[in-house]
Amino acid sequence: MKRDIVLEYLNKNLFKNILLINSINRGTADIIYSDSKSVIIRELINNTIIISTDDLEFGKKFIDEYPQNDMYTILDKNLADYAIEKFKFTKNEKCLNAIYKNKDKYFLDKEDIRILDIEYLDKITEIYKVVDADYIKWELTNKKIYGLFIENKLAGFIGEHKEGSIGLLEVYKEYRNRGIGTKLLKCMINKKLEKNEIPFSQIYTDNEVSKKLHKKLNFIVDEDINNINYWVH
Repeated sequence: MKRDIVLEYLNKNLFKNILLINSINRGTADIIYSDSKSVIIRELINNTIIISTDDLEFGKKFIDEYPQNDMYTILDKNLADYAIEKFKFTKNEKCLNAIYKNKDKYFLDKEDIRILDIEYLDKITEIYKVVDADYIKWELTNKKIYGLFIENKLAGFIGEHKEGSIGLLEVYKEYRNRGIGTKLLKCMINKKLEKNEIPFSQIYTDNEVSKKLHKKLNFIVDEDINNINYWVH
């Protein structure tokens, strides 16, 4: 299938397939397989195999025959469970997709928001524990994390994950309940729109605070259990 045909298929369920759509659009997808029921890619930056298929038996056959990868994002619970059992994976991170479908940027009034560099590695890793220090180091080296400063002190930060989703959001305790998380998310919405990308986030299914924040800023948070993305590794 040609790229445009693949995207036409994936766009039939934007919320389920936004990871694949984003990777293909930004040129970081190696399309491993595609037909009228399935699209499988390797996301080249984070080396994740992403599987979207309506054919469970085909999905199992692919997992059986294709060389094992360290991480998969599988858009079907039964297939994710199959991969976990086959490869003895110990982690299964369940994420909802939240998409900002507007084209309007947010106004930010003279906020001191800067790209963070490697000197902030320890400052970030002391409170952000979702990923390891090597991951944060890559993010900082590649200028993917932004910090909001108050009186020249880092109050919070946000970034873009390797696969292109908005994330890495954290506000230091002494600066919470002051709207900083909202300002940081607005910043990332604007950055994505400036690159002609669809702003989207992957939210853990049990993260009610993040869901509320995204809804506040006009993201559509898809809570359809059939569209959950399973990160298994």
